Amino acid sequence: MNLSLNLQKKVKQLKYGNPREPGVVVGPLIRSTQPEFIQKQVDLAVKQGARLLAGGRSENSVYLPTLLADVTQDIVFSLQNVLAL
Repeated sequence: MNLSLNLQKKVKQLKYGNPREPGVVVGPLIRSTQPEFIQKQVDLAVKQGARLLAGGRSENSVYLPTLLADVTQDIVFSLQNVLAL
C-alpha cells in the first residue's frame, strides 16, 4: 500500500470532538470564524492543484483532520502569505 493511502486511512481514523473524551486528538477551534478561514485555505490549495485526501470540512466548531496531497512549493508559499507564517 502506498504512503498516501496509509496516511489517508490514519487521518480518517483520528477521533475529533470534545477533547475531554478519551482518544480525542482534534478538538474545537477557539473562534467561530476559524472554520470558514481554514476552509478558504483548503479550497485555495485545491484550486491550485492540491488533492484533498481526507477531511476538508468542519462539523460544528471542529475542523476535521485534513490531508492534502500534491502540495507544491507554490501552494505552500501562497498559503504562507495568506496565513502570515
